[in-house]
Amino acid sequence: MQWMLRADGVQIPKSFEAKAEAKLFRALGRFQDQVESVWVRLTDENGPRNGEDIRCHLQARLVNGGVLRIDEQSTTPFRALSRATDRIRFKLRKQLDRRKAWRRGRAS
Repeated sequence: MQWMLRADGVQIPKSFEAKAEAKLFRALGRFQDQVESVWVRLTDENGPRNGEDIRCHLQARLVNGGVLRIDEQSTTPFRALSRATDRIRFKLRKQLDRRKAWRRGRAS
């Protein structure tokens, strides 16, 4: 599974990339044979003003050609990434469970 991080207008610490990689692989590790690549894009929605303005757009491209997209917003880059990875893990598990159930239904 490949991944790429892009930060637009967001100050991220040097250690963020390693933490982000660990978080992604912990969340999606069991699905790595199903996921081809993951793109993470962090943007600052309202500039220097405070508030929940860090948006994390997470896109997972699947081996079968499908794409899962999640947008999450929070006060810090890592919190936004953490919420987005939790949501995409749930969404991916749900999609794969549906596919298994559909295949079981067709086999009988």
